[in-house]
Amino acid sequence: AVHLPATIQFCLGCVSDSNLEMGVRDSAALVIATLAESKPKMFGKDDSLLSSVIETLFNLIENSTESAAGALFESNPAWREDLKEDGGAGDDDDDDDNFDSPTETSMAQGTLDMLACELPKKYIFNP
Repeated sequence: AVHLPATIQFCLGCVSDSNLEMGVRDSAALVIATLAESKPKMFGKDDSLLSSVIETLFNLIENSTESAAGALFESNPAWREDLKEDGGAGDDDDDDDNFDSPTETSMAQGTLDMLACELPKKYIFNP
């Protein structure tokens, strides 16, 4: 638990580094989400750490060239099947690879979603 801030800062550096492969960046985001899941109170108590994580994730979404609308929906494997059945974006075989590949937006949205689900609400909604 002593190394939580250093680990998260390292992961934030990886997530933000556009020179790294997207798989590496996505893995770093997954580490952040997993730490939030396994140590939610400790993660939430560090206001500056939580602020820097949220700010970094929002910056990724803001600076991305892709649309933030639907990125979380399309990256979820269960919903992907619904899209295919409805004749949506997943109808073409060429699009299958796009669903499996993380993007900056889907990575950031997925991590934000995990933080919102796992961290105690008092840390997310400070009075």
